[in-house]
Amino acid sequence: MELVFPPLRWLILLPPVFLCVLLSYLYAILWLRPERLREKLRSQGVKGPKPSFLFGNIVEMRRIQKELAMSVQELQAGTTDKFSSDYTATLFPYFLHWSRIYGM
Repeated sequence: MELVFPPLRWLILLPPVFLCVLLSYLYAILWLRPERLREKLRSQGVKGPKPSFLFGNIVEMRRIQKELAMSVQELQAGTTDKFSSDYTATLFPYFLHWSRIYGM
């Protein structure tokens, strides 16, 4: 007794198989790879905020940048010098904020 499928039967099985392969690939790329990277960083002592699934820490980064922009505008309201040599605090204020919270 042989199991022989007609050619059209294989075409019916193709979309579910393709969907399973696609979902497993997306799971590996969007969830497992970043989790492995976070685990390596934690093992080295690097701590930080827990990111959300798709957007990471973008929402928190924008909030910190907006708060810094408002505070800088308030400080510079009475000054004419708008240049600073501390470019790290200007470009990446969330790094400074997180290093204060989580340590170096």
